[in-house]
Amino acid sequence: MVQEKGDELTLSVSDPTQTQDKIKLDLGKISLQVISQDDTIKVSEKETYTEIDIDVSGSKGKTHTLKLKIDEKAGELPEEILPTEIVLDQDEIHLNSTNFGVAVNAKVLPENTWMKEIKWSSSNPSVATVTDNGYIAAVSEGTATITAESVRDAKVKTEITVLVENMEGFYIPIADAYVQSGGSANKNFGGDPSLVVKSDISGYGRKSYLKFDVGQIDRDKVESVVLRLYAKGVNSDPERTINIYETDHHWDESAITWNNAPDGSDLLSSTVVTKQGEWYEFDLTEYFKANELDSIISFLVMNPGPNTQKNDVSFTSRESDENKPQLIVRSDHELDPEVSADSMKSLVEQLAEEGEFADDRVPHALKIHLTAVSHFEEQEKADKVVKHMTSFKPLLDQYKEKRQISENAHHLLETNAKRLMEKWQ
Repeated sequence: MVQEKGDELTLSVSDPTQTQDKIKLDLGKISLQVISQDDTIKVSEKETYTEIDIDVSGSKGKTHTLKLKIDEKAGELPEEILPTEIVLDQDEIHLNSTNFGVAVNAKVLPENTWMKEIKWSSSNPSVATVTDNGYIAAVSEGTATITAESVRDAKVKTEITVLVENMEGFYIPIADAYVQSGGSANKNFGGDPSLVVKSDISGYGRKSYLKFDVGQIDRDKVESVVLRLYAKGVNSDPERTINIYETDHHWDESAITWNNAPDGSDLLSSTVVTKQGEWYEFDLTEYFKANELDSIISFLVMNPGPNTQKNDVSFTSRESDENKPQLIVRSDHELDPEVSADSMKSLVEQLAEEGEFADDRVPHALKIHLTAVSHFEEQEKADKVVKHMTSFKPLLDQYKEKRQISENAHHLLETNAKRLMEKWQ
C-alpha cells in the first residue's frame, strides 16, 4: 500500500503468502530523505527513481513500513498490480473415512500481483472444513463448496465441490476440554475452541482431555485406530513430545478443572509436534485390540517433558468451527490368510488408490522391494525372504517418520510383513 501526503510518502508491504524471501520495488519518485524505515528495508536512490528492497524471509506475513520525504513534482506513484484470477490444482474432491483430507494448492494470477493472500471458506462446515492454507477435511457425509477468494478483491474467486461419502468409522469427541494449573486450577475451559497442552511451572501448565463413544465398534474386526489432532498454534520451542494416556471417563466437559481432572494411567501413544497448521496422528490400535473397553473411552493429552515457557501447543477442540479431533477406526481390510509378497503388493496398490500415501513414489518404492521378495519366494529361498522383509520394516518406519504414509497403511503393511516373515522362518 502506498500513501502520499504532501512531500511525505508511506509505503507498507507484506507477503501474506509467506513464500518469498525478498520483494523488490521501483518507486517512480525521487527520495530526498528517509524519515523512518524498518530494519528489513533497504533504500537505494537512483537518478530518476527510488529502488526499495524488502527482506520478508521469516516475517510470517507481517507488514514492513517505510516513510520517505520525496520530491512532489518528480515521477509518478507506482500503479498497483491487482489480482485477476485464482487457479486451483484440483477440480472436484471426493472424501471418505479412508481419505478424509486433502491439501488444495491455489495460484493467484498474475504472478507479479502485489496481493496474493487468499481467504478460504466452506459453504457447509458440518460436512467439510478448510484451513487458512487450503487443507480440506471431511466431517460428515454430504456436499460442500469450498471457496478461495482474493483478500484484495472479493470478485476474484474460484470454487471447488467436495463430496463426502461413507464416513463409517469416523468419530468426533462427545466431550473435550483443557485444564490449567495455578490460579486457574478451579476454572473450567470446556467451551473453549482449543485444547492446550504445556509443560510449565504451576500456574502455566496445561493438559487436555477427550472422550469418545465407541459402543458401535466391532472390536473383532478392528484393523487400525488412529487419533488425529490438528495443531492450530505451536510456540517457538523447536519440538515437544505429546503423549496420550488412558484415563477415567467419569468427568464432565462443563465441570472438569485441574483440581478434579482424573490422572492418566497407561501410556498409549506419542508423537513429536514441531509446527502448526498440521494434523498429528497417534496410533491406538494395540490399545483397542488388547483391552475390553467400555462404550465410552477417555484420553489425557499432555507434554511429559521439562518445564519451559515456549513449549505449548494448541490443538483444535470439538467446539472449533473446523478441524475437530478425529478418531479413525478402520476395519475394511482383512489380513490375507495366505500372505505373500504378491498379496502385499496388491495391498499397497489398494492403499494407494485410497490415498494412504503422500505421493506415488512411496508405493512405487514399496512394490519394487516386494517384487524382489516375490522372486525369492518363487525360488523358495527362505533366508533371502526373511532378510529382505527384515529391511522392509525400517523402510516403513522411515516413511511414517516423514509423514509419507498413513498410520493405517503403516500398521497393515507392518502386520502383513511380520506374518510373511513368520511363514518363512
